[in-house]
Amino acid sequence: MMASGWAEAVVFAGALLAAARIATRPAVRRELRLHPALALLALTVALLTLAVLAGLATQGVAVRQTLAGMVVLLAGLAWYRARPAYGRRRGLPPGSLALDVSLKAVDDENFYADGFRRWGGVFKFSQIHRPVACVTDLRQAREFLGHEGGAVGQADWPFHRLLPGKYVEFMDGVQHARYRALLEPAFGPDLVQAWAPDLRELSRASVSEMAAASVPNGVAPFAWTERLAYAALLRILVGIDAADPRAARLPALLAALDRPVHPWLPLPGASRRAIAELMARLRDVAEACAASQNDAAPRCVVDELLRLDPAMVGDETMVGNLATLLHDGRNMLRMLLAWLVQRAAAHPDCLARIRSARGDENAAAARAREFVMEVLRTSMSPYLYRKVTADCRLGQYRIPRGWLVRICLREAHHSPRTFERPQEFDPTRFGPEHRRSGEFWPFSIGVHACFAEGFVMAVATGFMQELAAHHLQALSDGPAERNNRHWAYAVPSRQLRVLLTSATGAGPQAIPGPGARAGG
Repeated sequence: MMASGWAEAVVFAGALLAAARIATRPAVRRELRLHPALALLALTVALLTLAVLAGLATQGVAVRQTLAGMVVLLAGLAWYRARPAYGRRRGLPPGSLALDVSLKAVDDENFYADGFRRWGGVFKFSQIHRPVACVTDLRQAREFLGHEGGAVGQADWPFHRLLPGKYVEFMDGVQHARYRALLEPAFGPDLVQAWAPDLRELSRASVSEMAAASVPNGVAPFAWTERLAYAALLRILVGIDAADPRAARLPALLAALDRPVHPWLPLPGASRRAIAELMARLRDVAEACAASQNDAAPRCVVDELLRLDPAMVGDETMVGNLATLLHDGRNMLRMLLAWLVQRAAAHPDCLARIRSARGDENAAAARAREFVMEVLRTSMSPYLYRKVTADCRLGQYRIPRGWLVRICLREAHHSPRTFERPQEFDPTRFGPEHRRSGEFWPFSIGVHACFAEGFVMAVATGFMQELAAHHLQALSDGPAERNNRHWAYAVPSRQLRVLLTSATGAGPQAIPGPGARAGG
């Protein structure tokens, strides 16, 4: 009896130690610190579980032994499932589904690269509770994406909980075909070309204003990149300046929506109110566009949408998509612009290469585009996610229904099989003599590829050409940062401060930038 009691104590102590080890992992601590409600929920569940187990343990030896046996059984099952060879006979890829490995993926930016070095082109792990197959071979990934509409669908996005319908990027089937057929031509080259002078002027104003503010002690670039991203998107989406009275509340609403929507917690009331007001304000602008429709060339995305289908002004799903395009597009574009500043400061020779072509607008634009593409390769294309809706193949492996597939673009774009000297920052790899086909997916690929690529590249290349009119120096910087998610994008360090001085010898001039000109 005494030996049995000691064995039960060891089993229970081991279970508590394992739980404590998980609870104290950096990823878990950060998540609980970021979401106090989740911390309270976790603490409540833990205390209730301990209370129930303690109560059961007092019911006698037989109950304690049963509980200990269940703990041992669960531990054995977890160990069995965590083995890298788990599922080999069923054709599953190698790799561990252990919770500890899942948490390591959050902490270690080299987790995926290390996994491929260890296991090969496809391996598995688990995002807390859901198995994931990871792939870097873009040829296999392209074949896998060929199942879209059948065995492969878009992954879920927590932000959808705020919307009356899904964002088009995450739609599938007939719904996706319908809304993409409207939005894709609305971002067509004619519209981007029509707005090119205005977008370039916004970049010129933003860079000049940032340069004026940077003397003599440097400046963090993020406020300017955010205002430029917002002003450019607002202009092309709904055709108004940020100084327009109808846009007065939009920056505050977008900021309220920047708080991540947690998949396990109730929606914050502030987020629900913000998305409702943002949609209402965008709907008002769209109705004004509808009232002034004529046969002239489309002035903005909403104009083109109304030309294609006048009913879109009252379509809640489309209005929700416009709100998401403004919010999520602003976040992605400001991130790209911030990376452009950071990389330009870190590689002044590359910036000088653009500057040396300033007498030839086409050559300067081409070199600026090469720079942007290299920044996309190194910093802005980390992954694609898809969910498996029916058993399918990924290369030689079987991927069961219900799994996720992560196409690891960051690792593919840093592979020596794809790019020579992949760790070097070298924009010339995207020169005309080095055109690549099928090896680089900065804007995704296939039916869900980004339809706003032309707009993004227009803003980014114009911004780079304006930066190239200056000497750019990083006064301080730090390691890239990312939030506490498997799917997070890295962002430049908040320690980044830069000094911009005119390359022509003239001092920087403070002219109206997006903040002054467009009220952002």
